[in-house]
Amino acid sequence: MHPRARTMRTTTGLANAQRPTGRTRGLPALTTLATLWLCPLALADDGLSRQPDAPASPPHAARPPTPDQPSQPTPLSLDPETNALPLLDPPAQPFGAQGTRWAVFGGGIAMDGNDATDLSGFAQASWFIVDNVELGGELAIWNFDQTGQDAVGGSVSALVRWHFVNEGRLSLFVDGGIGLMGATDEVPEGGTDFNFLPRAGVGGTWRPWDSDLRILMGLRWHHISNARYSGAEDNPSRDGAMLYLGLGVPF
Repeated sequence: MHPRARTMRTTTGLANAQRPTGRTRGLPALTTLATLWLCPLALADDGLSRQPDAPASPPHAARPPTPDQPSQPTPLSLDPETNALPLLDPPAQPFGAQGTRWAVFGGGIAMDGNDATDLSGFAQASWFIVDNVELGGELAIWNFDQTGQDAVGGSVSALVRWHFVNEGRLSLFVDGGIGLMGATDEVPEGGTDFNFLPRAGVGGTWRPWDSDLRILMGLRWHHISNARYSGAEDNPSRDGAMLYLGLGVPF
């Protein structure tokens, strides 16, 4: 074959190979239709997946604390009287400090050396008017075992106590007072059923545990007399030594 004819045949074959066939000619149209159909679905899905942005909070708005971020404590303010920070847990007042108050519950026994035995149960309340000096009152009930008719009674007394030694855990004191007593019969026998109860004595307190409780113990002059208000012949009186024990509680 002539070379020019071979060249023309080859060129014609290449041109026919590059010309799209009927099946290939329809692919661009299908691609365009698929794109137009899928675009609205893609846009709708993208709109559902997007969440609206939260509104911005003002720059100075207070944000609630989260579990991982506790709220800030309220700042302490100065005490207007002392111009200092207040004490969150002030220390306990030492025993005998001015202004402290105590209650004592206990009992005692007194004997006059003859046939009389006086038993007492009492409750005291006291207030330290100055350091180591307390002023208080006492309510007591009595049982009088004596010659003749036994009797029971009750009394109210005022007392003052000075702790002349105070080492915190241990104190020593002197005290005195006066009271009024009424009984169901004559005390002593041959006297009257109304009497005065003067007293004077010594004692001590002790704090045996690491607490504010204190044990109180003392020995005092125990005197029963009507001060001769109904005559000297009706005032036999009674004198003895009284030993007493009590438990003190601050309040």
